[in-house]
Order: sequence, then C-alpha cells, then structure tokens
Amino acid sequence: MVPSMLASTYETAPPPGYQVKLPLFEGPLDLLLFLIHRDQIDIHDIPIARITEEYLGYLQMMRVLQLDVAAEFIVMAATLMSIKSQMLLPRPEPFGEFPEEDPRQELVQRLLEYRLYKTAAQSLLTCEQQARQIFTRPGESPPDEIEEPEDLLEVSLFELISAFEQLMETHPEEVVHHVVLEEYTVKQRCDYILDLLQSEKKIAFGKLIRSDFRPIAMVITFLALLELMRVHQVVVRQRTAFGEIWIYQRTDSTEKNAT
Repeated sequence: MVPSMLASTYETAPPPGYQVKLPLFEGPLDLLLFLIHRDQIDIHDIPIARITEEYLGYLQMMRVLQLDVAAEFIVMAATLMSIKSQMLLPRPEPFGEFPEEDPRQELVQRLLEYRLYKTAAQSLLTCEQQARQIFTRPGESPPDEIEEPEDLLEVSLFELISAFEQLMETHPEEVVHHVVLEEYTVKQRCDYILDLLQSEKKIAFGKLIRSDFRPIAMVITFLALLELMRVHQVVVRQRTAFGEIWIYQRTDSTEKNAT
C-alpha cells in the first residue's frame, strides 16, 4: 500500500504543479503479472483478496505520484473486486458431474494468453539483439565486450514504482533545521540527472532518488526520471529481475534497439 510518509508529503507540501502522462507501455495485465511474479504466486491459484489489495495499492501510488492512470486500470480494479466478492459468497454444492466454475478462471486464461504473447515478443527482441551483435554492417567493427544498456533487462514502470516505494519506506528520520528550502521543479531535476549522466556512465536508482532526502524532493526526482524516460533521453536497466536498477543516457545504439 502507499506509504503514509509519501501520502502526507502531498497533503502538507505544495504539489510540483506537473503531471506525468506516460504512454501506456504497460497495462493492467502487466501489473497483475508483475505482482504474481514478484510474490511467486501460482497463476492457476491466485489469492484474489491479496492481489486485489496490492493492485489497488499500486493504483493509489500512481495517483499520489500524479501519474495518468488509464481507464483500463480502473476497469481491471472493478473486475478484481467483482471476483473477490464472488469468492466470498457461500459456494453451493457441485451438481452432478458439472462443478461450479471458478470465478477466477476467465482472468487466469487472459493472463496466460497475455504472458504467452509477451514471452514470444521478448524472445523475438532477444534474437534481434543477438543478431545485431553477430552480423555487422559493412565498414562497422564488432561491438566491444562491454556492458551496454541494451544487453541488460528492461525495467518496467511497476518495478520502478515498487523500488521507489521501498526507498520511501526506509527513509531515515528527518533532522529538523530552520532553513529556507530550495524549491525544485521537474525540469530542474531533469537537467540535474542529465548533467550527472554526462560525467558518469550510469547512475544507481537508489543513489539518484536519495540525492536529496526530503520526501517532496524524492518525489520530484522520481517524476523527472519518468519524464526523461517518456521523451527517450534515458533508459533504465537491471542485470537480474528485481535486482539493482541502473539509469543510462540513451545513445544511438539504444535508440535503434528501442525502435
């Protein structure tokens, strides 16, 4: 669920006056698959009450961060709550050879089909990236054996939100000083991130977010990162699923691989 610290930040501090509208590169089924994979849940036996609570928590987090929540997410939330209510009702005794249909069955089928197509698409993308490394164009030299962003795993929006939530939950106690606070804007933090990437090859997500420990500054830095992702100026990657998240400046090679 949404950390109380983050919610109170937006209740007591003036909002940054900016709303990030991201393209829908991830939808409600992606969020459900992310939660199932993260919690190592059997997709055929989804604990619907638990998943519904976590799903609604992510929607609330997206609203607090002023992200544009598409209608599809709201529809899925209603679907989950409907299934949850059906699961709470007394189940009648099975009649003859035809047991009652599980209310989760249709959702599970949708998730299985979506995961199948998503895995196939990812496999094709991996093959394309491997081919780029093997077959070079005339006049081009083979790529150096160094770690590049396109060789790592892509980080989803939900993984970023999850990592950000964990940082906010482990936020150290604030030391109160009577000082005049510097006001940040999303654009200023975008420039700050790009300046860092000019001098460093990559930035650790946690280090970036905690470059200023004030909760409102952490939120605006996170929004700035999402904005840079939206305009294709940075990419975020990780070596392993749910591992350390790294931020890279987008280069010509990453631009080609993204198209």
